[in-house]
Amino acid sequence: MKSGTLVRIFSTTMGVLLTFFVTFLAIQVMHLNTRYSVKEFFPKSHPSLENDKKTEERFALTQNPTFFVALALRPNQMGTWLEPERMAQLEQLTQKYLEIGGLRQVRSLANLEMAIEVSQTLQIGPFFKSLSPDRWAPYVRSQALLKSQFISNDFRSVLVMVEPSDVSSASLLKLQEDLKTAGQNDQWEVSIAGVPAVQTQLADRLGHEITQFLGLSLLLFCLMFFVFYRNLNPVLFAAFGLLVTNLTGLGWLSLFGIPFTVLLSTLPIIVSITFVSISVHTLHLWAHRLKTDPLARTLSGRFRLSLQTLRELALPNFLGSLTTSIGFLSLATANIPAIRTYALVVSGIVIWTWFMTQVILLSFQHFLNPISRDWNHTRAWWMLLVNRWSISVIAVTASVAMLFGGAANHMNFSGRLFDDLPKDEPVRQSTEKLEKNFGGTVALDISLESNKPGVWKDPRLLRRLAGALQSLRTIPGIGSALSITDFMGQKIPPSPAAVAEVYFLFSMAAENPLRQFVSNDMQEVRVATRLQDLPSEQIEQIRDKVRTTLQAVDSSMSLRESGLAVNSHTVNQEVAKELVFGFWQSLLLIGILLVFIFRSVACLPNLIPPAILIGTLALFQTPIKPGIALIFSIALGLAFNNTVYLLSRLKRIQSQLKMMTLPLRRALLEEGNPCFSESFVMVVGFLIFLTSDFKLNQTFGAYMILSIFAGALADLFFLPALLRQFSSFLWVKEAVVTRIKKKTGKKE
Repeated sequence: MKSGTLVRIFSTTMGVLLTFFVTFLAIQVMHLNTRYSVKEFFPKSHPSLENDKKTEERFALTQNPTFFVALALRPNQMGTWLEPERMAQLEQLTQKYLEIGGLRQVRSLANLEMAIEVSQTLQIGPFFKSLSPDRWAPYVRSQALLKSQFISNDFRSVLVMVEPSDVSSASLLKLQEDLKTAGQNDQWEVSIAGVPAVQTQLADRLGHEITQFLGLSLLLFCLMFFVFYRNLNPVLFAAFGLLVTNLTGLGWLSLFGIPFTVLLSTLPIIVSITFVSISVHTLHLWAHRLKTDPLARTLSGRFRLSLQTLRELALPNFLGSLTTSIGFLSLATANIPAIRTYALVVSGIVIWTWFMTQVILLSFQHFLNPISRDWNHTRAWWMLLVNRWSISVIAVTASVAMLFGGAANHMNFSGRLFDDLPKDEPVRQSTEKLEKNFGGTVALDISLESNKPGVWKDPRLLRRLAGALQSLRTIPGIGSALSITDFMGQKIPPSPAAVAEVYFLFSMAAENPLRQFVSNDMQEVRVATRLQDLPSEQIEQIRDKVRTTLQAVDSSMSLRESGLAVNSHTVNQEVAKELVFGFWQSLLLIGILLVFIFRSVACLPNLIPPAILIGTLALFQTPIKPGIALIFSIALGLAFNNTVYLLSRLKRIQSQLKMMTLPLRRALLEEGNPCFSESFVMVVGFLIFLTSDFKLNQTFGAYMILSIFAGALADLFFLPALLRQFSSFLWVKEAVVTRIKKKTGKKE
């Protein structure tokens, strides 16, 4: 059997195997789950999270977030909600919501238990059942628990709080739709806000982002191959390879039950960049070999030539993917499950993409006949400008890097929680309306604990607490502040016995609301506030005022803070700082790897992208969340790609030509255009993030593009200039020189 026939049989067999394998994993992609959570970056353990658990256990609370369903009377409707007919409708709707499955509780004006004095008798129950309609409005205005909490100041909007029992993304999305459908009425508009509403909307958007990113990456990267090559078969090869690597990568996620989070929305672009980067360098050398090597005349000869090409680029292709993988893998040491999962998944899939790309090239490269465009196959004469201006390049680049890197202390780690969604998104608009009409969306709970049991039966202490609550409601940024005194009617009972009677009456109710505000031993009380979604710095200022105000109630009591305002902002800031300033471990690991392989410390230029990122983030005061802080480790991994290819070319030429000096000029001429092409490809890849619906992804894409430009500056200008001026210090030629001297018979 002829060699050419064997090559065709091999390629056909590989094609069939790949088709079955890719089809199997592509089917799994259809079952891929999407998930988003504001608690995504929480570590397994943290003091603020421990406080949350203690508060939940002490006051019978749950971690489940709450849907806020706002019912606003339409402009053509007269009157307010404080009318008998409308209150009856609200009661019916509240009962209708209670009949929906998957709910823990539903609260509204229609079922909220209050202590009301009627004819010198204290009654517990909904206010509208104990008072005549003409007393409803004055009573509501006097009750902080009701005003701006369950009904707006103009009485034309009411709020229904719905707490789900199942917090999975699919269940929350279905519940949100059910709440919207059940609440529909010609008389009012229904809008749904709150943490679960934001989470379900973002999770749903993520599903659309997968398709969008896959489609755009396929289109743009195929267009890149049109830019690099004149004929069609390299473009078809790129389309095939991009589909295979992306579908198999996402298929593994689904197969192992790993949800697609906002972090993993970067995965299709990273996979595509990895594939295209390897392909650009490999096909560039392959096109050159086809022109110059006589083996290219037959199919069997082309197969052997393809194997030689793959062997020659095996080390740089693998190292390029490995350094990227290490950049991600360094994040696996984080104490946050989401980031650790992201690190392991992406680092693993980058290596998987390298493997699949090698398989595809091995199976089909010998059939390709890429015809490079003139600019792509010519030598990179433009890089020789570095030789002429090397001192200036070193001085300017180093000065800029030090100037930008010195701005680290001015970086902004103060961000908001719910600003990722577009401004025109209904859920975001509903959340902003909720903040305006019903207080804030960010919970801040403060517990006041005494060392004496039964202390919260003392009327004097309760009056001081009521006064403190009034002071809290005047602090800008606080939408509502509630505690046990808000359930006791217009006056605090005059004696401990009267207070005890109120507690007893509430305990007889079907659902005792005081259970969530005072402990069973009357030793600890909870103050529940809702803050507006403000930057972390302003939230901290509000927390400081709240602590000062409540400590004045009784200086001997201990305070404990919990809630989203504490753990989200505090934990996110700590995590972001750790990610920004903790990328040195991956830099050190990659640097040691390159020193071991190339016997060179020429990885120093890769400090330039992080330095420029730090300075730019500080200059524009971009709020740095954990998702943005990931840029540093990712950028560092990608920044080493061109370094690896350039150093590999230097080492290969020096070894092949047995040169005693560093062949910098030839290496730059041969490797300059492929490195430029790779940087160009990465820029185009991360441009796709600018089309995202998520502000987080848009910011991520913008700063990744900046880091790629900084990496290109470091690798294509600063590194060659550095090697030209200081090669004796940066490049250890001992191994090569020793082999040369042994072959030539020279002695030291």
